[in-house]
Amino acid sequence: MVKGNTMRPDLLHEDEDHPLFHLDNVGFEIHGASILSNITVEIIDAGITGIIDPSGSGKSTLLRLLNKLISPSYGSIFFRGTWFGRIPT
Repeated sequence: MVKGNTMRPDLLHEDEDHPLFHLDNVGFEIHGASILSNITVEIIDAGITGIIDPSGSGKSTLLRLLNKLISPSYGSIFFRGTWFGRIPT
């Protein structure tokens, strides 16, 4: 059950100067294995975005990073221009 929005309202505004998400050289490693490496991409806030790749390629890991369920091993993630480290979980 969703009990309302837990994000700060000032971080939810439309920002035409920044994409919805910006990943800059993001990687995720676990137990010495690289799951994602050197991902740099912008996801704009328009329509529907699909992520298509073979099984085991890191799609779910990418979504977990974008939902702040896990943190990247390296690189930076921004939401509407705000660094993820400044956004409360």
